[in-house]
Amino acid sequence: MLIHGALVAMMQGNGLWPMFALGFAGLIVVTQMHGLGLSRRWKWAILGAYVLASALVYNWCGWHRLDEVLRIPVIEYVSVFVLAGIFWLGMRLFLLARSIRGTPVVAPARQ
Repeated sequence: MLIHGALVAMMQGNGLWPMFALGFAGLIVVTQMHGLGLSRRWKWAILGAYVLASALVYNWCGWHRLDEVLRIPVIEYVSVFVLAGIFWLGMRLFLLARSIRGTPVVAPARQ
């Protein structure tokens, strides 16, 4: 998603490529790199590269746009929690409907 989002934003020509490139890179740094089995040294190196890239990009395009770095991660996490809430509500409504009808929620064990 990082490469796709950044390239599509670049080709659009609207100047939003830093938001997509650094936003999705931020998601990698915050969540995904920790599941790769990297050493602590490599994790710090990746974080340092991310911070350096962010500083270089926003020094070039303007520090007033620095909040763009947070937009993609915030949208991603808010979307996940909203979707989880929708699923939770759906499950609760399903269980409520079954309990009102008197249908057991769990099938009885076979003997």
